[in-house]
Amino acid sequence: MAARAFSKICFSRPQRSKLHIGLLLAMLAILVPDSVGFTQGLPRVVLKGPSEIQQPASPLEICIIVSWEGDAGNYIIVPPEPVFPESFSLRSSSFEATVSDSLHQLTYRFILVPRQTGQFTIYPVDIRCWPRDNTTELSLLTNECAVTVAHGARLSQKKVLAAAAAIMLVIITIAVYMTKRRAACMRSSTQPETKLDSETLVQQCRSQRLQGDYTAFYTTALQAARALSPADQNLHNRITASLERARFSSGKPSIEDVDQVLRQLERARNHTEQT
Repeated sequence: MAARAFSKICFSRPQRSKLHIGLLLAMLAILVPDSVGFTQGLPRVVLKGPSEIQQPASPLEICIIVSWEGDAGNYIIVPPEPVFPESFSLRSSSFEATVSDSLHQLTYRFILVPRQTGQFTIYPVDIRCWPRDNTTELSLLTNECAVTVAHGARLSQKKVLAAAAAIMLVIITIAVYMTKRRAACMRSSTQPETKLDSETLVQQCRSQRLQGDYTAFYTTALQAARALSPADQNLHNRITASLERARFSSGKPSIEDVDQVLRQLERARNHTEQT
């Protein structure tokens, strides 16, 4: 009898404990039938900030993105209220809702203006929402975001080297272009000239001036100046410079400059005839 009683005591208590646990789980399932689904298909929340170094007084953007799969009415989202560092001033905020297939996304944008330099942390934002057909409020936390603010002089070494290389490339390109243009002008000015008398050259200049062919005008004027005033280097250099502008510039030379060159040639021709 004693052994039978001892056996009853040892094996009845575990059976009663299992029965109690089963009854407790059944009661929880009846009271909160939807609580098990809270861990499945929850909205995804992300806090995004700029990855590059920001400058003081320059606006930057912080985004909070809430997304989930399913119907748009699956969740009611409470607009977030993030807390930013004291040295950041909030300039504006906006909201955007997008849908792609079954993915619903809510984007909250905040435009901030930092007033000081340093390393700043935007701490996780609490996103509150309610699942459809459920009165239990959910609280979802985003990640945290780090923002670095520094003056423009603290650019990375790679960016400084890239900018210097770009400037050097532009300078070399301009130098090569100017060298080729000057060489072409010098080759043109040193070509064999047709031996014409000064009167014919001056008459050609008048005709080319009336026709508006300024490149031909300055070419003939340079021949006439060398024939009439071989020692007047100032006149030669002036006509050569005007010839370069007429050839390589998109704008037309001024009529005053053309007429002044023509008058100088006529005076030189008259002086030659008198002597």
